[in-house]
Amino acid sequence: MVRAAKLIFDMALATFAFWATYDLIVAPNFNWWFSFERSQLALSLAITYGAIAGLCTLALRVERLPWRFVSLPDIIEYLRIATVTAAVYLAFVFVLNRATEFPRSTFALAWFFHLTALAGSRFLARAIYERRLSGLITSPWSEDAEQDGMLIIGSPDQADSYLRDRERGLRAPLAASAVPVGVLTDRKAQKRDRLRTVPIVGRASELAQFVEAQTSNGRKISAILFLDDVREIAGLHLPDVARLRSEGVKMLRAPRITEMSEQDEIAVQPREIGIEDLLSRPPVDPDPIALLSLTRGKRVMITGAGGSIGSELSRQIAALGCAHLTLFEMNEFNLYTIDKEIGGAHPSLSKQSVLGDVRDREFLDRWVGREKPDLIFHAAALKHVPVVEAQPCQGALTNIVGTRNVTVAAHRHGVETLVMISTDKAVKPSSIMGATKRVAEMVVRSIGHERDGANKLNPVVVRFGNVLGSAGSVVPLFRQQIKSGGPITVTHPDVERYFMTIAEAVQLVLHAAALSVRRPHTSNGVFVLEMGRPVKIVDLATQMAELYGYQLGRDIGIEFVGLRPGEKLREELVDEGETAAATECPGIQEVTGGTSDARIAGNVVDELESLAQRGDAVRVVKRLNALLDDARALFLHK
Repeated sequence: MVRAAKLIFDMALATFAFWATYDLIVAPNFNWWFSFERSQLALSLAITYGAIAGLCTLALRVERLPWRFVSLPDIIEYLRIATVTAAVYLAFVFVLNRATEFPRSTFALAWFFHLTALAGSRFLARAIYERRLSGLITSPWSEDAEQDGMLIIGSPDQADSYLRDRERGLRAPLAASAVPVGVLTDRKAQKRDRLRTVPIVGRASELAQFVEAQTSNGRKISAILFLDDVREIAGLHLPDVARLRSEGVKMLRAPRITEMSEQDEIAVQPREIGIEDLLSRPPVDPDPIALLSLTRGKRVMITGAGGSIGSELSRQIAALGCAHLTLFEMNEFNLYTIDKEIGGAHPSLSKQSVLGDVRDREFLDRWVGREKPDLIFHAAALKHVPVVEAQPCQGALTNIVGTRNVTVAAHRHGVETLVMISTDKAVKPSSIMGATKRVAEMVVRSIGHERDGANKLNPVVVRFGNVLGSAGSVVPLFRQQIKSGGPITVTHPDVERYFMTIAEAVQLVLHAAALSVRRPHTSNGVFVLEMGRPVKIVDLATQMAELYGYQLGRDIGIEFVGLRPGEKLREELVDEGETAAATECPGIQEVTGGTSDARIAGNVVDELESLAQRGDAVRVVKRLNALLDDARALFLHK
């Protein structure tokens, strides 16, 4: 019905265009208007032109183009319609009477009127849809000085796209009351050029000066939107960003693909920038096709779904889309929180929340059999070095026995791919936690590569270092210590760690999984994430203090408390004898050789489980050391 109405409307436009042309050229003094015969002729000729235009529209399917989203490619289509219509009509009247009734300029003017009417009506419809007609009288952005202002930092193209979407009512909630007052860019652009009436006011390096100038003129800047990654904007001074943030100015960024929701209005909303976004390195650009191909149409299960890594895995996989999502978590509150969040952001997603412990072998096996996942992401683990150092039996039960249970259940029930989240502390482990994670890697590799009929599990191990902002990491600790006035506690002046944001780590985990799925059983299946250069913890403390407006050692104290049991000065991602080679995916390396090839017998895990359940911590630790020594010796003898 709508297409029919559009077709009739376009035929009427073409008819009117030709009638107007006939009036101007063939009968310029309106003589035909008073002549019945001439008016009949003009009307019949115009209706014929309109009918031909309708046939051409149907042939080229132009009536399918949505009016409210008209753009330059659509104008090309309207140009084709006007041209084809004029050409067909010329051929028609030439065959009829060799076009003796018309000057040749008639067809050129009819073509112009027709094209103008088509394009003009569409742009009028779009202006109405985007509420732009009010801009004929006033700017779409209020000039009321009492309203808070918003600065946009990014390229002119990005800023224009954002402003267009905002005019349509999108991208507004986090700064709904703020009026765009200027665009700052790190690109070459003429100062005072205007983008949809919003001026380009300078370079990104002039952020602090412009905010101060606006404040002195009575305009409060309440939000700053970064359309590029904040760490990649040339000339931008991060302490200025942090200071403004600490003064209550909202720092917003464009969403990443893995943060998109099913609902369009939510999908384009800016996100608030956290302190972690300012501290971490620029993220690796994702490959959306690879990520979508990993989860589309798949049933996915996540163990430890309420933890720092597990919850981010849940968010990104839900955003990418999957056939069904199973959230497996032992902490009731964490499970409730992530289940509610995923349900709110993706109400149509099929999901199941399971309150359970990976150490309960029968319970886990029953749920894997019931949920029938295609992919399992195993993120459930005890990860804090001092805690596991004091409770080695619990570390062995969760990190080793729990991993064995997940892997066996995956193998038994025909899971295609199992991705285990490992750690840099599993390399040359000096702690109980690192040792349990290294043995867990061996468990996944051993059971995963067993062949049992049609069951061919693809085991994947992904190692990476610390993530900024995770529960128990140094960033929340330093933030709390800074807010309470200090001192900031650091274990050792020379201690170094690798860091990346949780979101980037999970994104690369998904890429590693996709990489392994593309070539199952042909790769070693052990991957490490490129963490960049290690960061000194004392430098991290200094930078965080500066981001909050303090100078470490002067405004806030620092205290060195010494390395805790099991901690190392520096972590590594590759063990002795292992080789890390680059893959086709940026940010991911594949590990071969060394203890990555080591295997472990099932009865050894049974023995560890028995010792741990009896609480025999001494023998558990001895057994772990023996296992790692055996694995290293096996490699050295090859």
